[in-house]
Amino acid sequence: MKAGLIRLTACSLGLLCLATGNYLPVASAQEISSEAYPPQRLDQLLAPIALYPDPLLAQILMASTYPLEVVEAARWVQDPGNAPLRGAQLDSALQQISWDPSVKSLVPFPQILQMMNSRLDWTQALGNAFLAQQSGVMDSVQRLRAEARTAGTLQSTPQETVLMQGPIVVIQPTDPQLVYVPYYNPTIIYGRWGYPDYPPVYFPPPPNYGYVAGPGVYFGVGFGVIGALWGWDQWNWGHHDIHIDAERYNTINNYAIAHDNRPRYNGNGSSWQHDPAQRRGVPYGNTVVQQRFRPAVAGATDTRRDFRGFDNRTAMPTARIPAPIRQVAPNPAHAAPPQFQPAPTATIGRAASPPQAMVRPVAPAFSSFGNGSTVRAQSQRGQASRQATAPAAASRPQNRAPSGGGQQRGGNEKGRR
Repeated sequence: MKAGLIRLTACSLGLLCLATGNYLPVASAQEISSEAYPPQRLDQLLAPIALYPDPLLAQILMASTYPLEVVEAARWVQDPGNAPLRGAQLDSALQQISWDPSVKSLVPFPQILQMMNSRLDWTQALGNAFLAQQSGVMDSVQRLRAEARTAGTLQSTPQETVLMQGPIVVIQPTDPQLVYVPYYNPTIIYGRWGYPDYPPVYFPPPPNYGYVAGPGVYFGVGFGVIGALWGWDQWNWGHHDIHIDAERYNTINNYAIAHDNRPRYNGNGSSWQHDPAQRRGVPYGNTVVQQRFRPAVAGATDTRRDFRGFDNRTAMPTARIPAPIRQVAPNPAHAAPPQFQPAPTATIGRAASPPQAMVRPVAPAFSSFGNGSTVRAQSQRGQASRQATAPAAASRPQNRAPSGGGQQRGGNEKGRR
C-alpha cells in the first residue's frame, strides 16, 4: 500500500506539468535523448543560486535530485509543532526520518526549502541537469561567478568571503559558525544578461532582506551552523565532482541505512553519487539518465552500488515513508508559485536589459514539473491515506524540528530585522 502511494505521488509530480502555464518550457527531443544541455539553459537555471556559499550550493544541487523528499521537508519545517527544537535536538529528530542527508541538511534553512517547494518545475529541472551533466552545471556556476566579478557585484562582505583559486571562484561563509543566504536579482547581478531568449529564473525576495552588503546583494539574518548537518561535502572544482565525508554522511543517513537498507559510503573523499531508491519513482529528465539509474535486470542495482563505492548490501526494499506529520493550514502567501518572469529592477539601482528582451518566449529545453499548490494537494491526500493505514508504531518522532532550523542570529547591526 505504501509503495503504491509513493508511486502515485511521484507520478503526479511528473504528470501535472500541463496544469498551469507557470512552468519551465518543455524539453526538446534532442535534450530528452541526450545529456547535452546547452550552456544558456544551465545558466538560466543556476542564475538564482550560483552566488551562494559553496557548501550550501552543493547541498541544494544534491537535494534537487530528490524532489519528493524536498516537498516533504518543506511541509515538515512549516509545522509549528516542530518550532521548539534547536541544535542537537533538531539533529536527533531528523535522525528518525529517512530523507537523504542533502535534504536533511537544508532543514536549518527553511527559506531554501520553501523556494524549492514553491517552484517544483525549477527544482526538478535543476536536479535533472545535475544528474545529466554535472560537469556542465559546475562550469555554469563558475561562468556566472566570473561574470558577476566582472560586473563588480561579487566581492567579499562581512557575511561571505570570495576567494580566487587560480581561475576558480570560491565562496565561503566569513564566520564558519554562521551562514548567510544571499539574495540578488539575477537579471542585474551578472551585468547585461547574455541570453535574451533564456531569461534567468527569478524568485521574489524573502521577508527581512533589507540590508545591502554589496552592489545589489542583500542579506537577512544568519543561520547558526548545526555541526552534524554542515560541512560534510566539499567541491572538487578541478575534477567536476563533490567529495563526501563518508563517516559524517553515514551518520546523518544512519536511520535510512538501518531501516531502509540504504547504502553506505566507503572511504573519505568519495565522490557524491545519486541513490535512485531515494528518488522514490519520480521520473528522470532524459532517457540517458533514466537508463543509468534504472537497471534492466534484477541485481543490477547492487552491482552498480559496488562500482560507486558503496558497501555490498541486500536487495533494495520498498521505499519507506517518513512518520506521519501533523497537517497545518496552508499559508495564503504560498498558495501559488510566483510567475516565471524577470524581477522588477527599480529597488536594486542598476539598469536592466530591455524588458522586451527578458520576456520573449524561451526555446524548449526542460520538462515542466507542475504547479506547486497542486502537488502539495496531491501530497496531502497521499499522506492522509498513509495516516489511515500506517500502524501505530509509525507515529511521528517524539522530537520535532523547528520551522527555523538552526539558531538564527543577525549579522551586524545594519543587518538586523
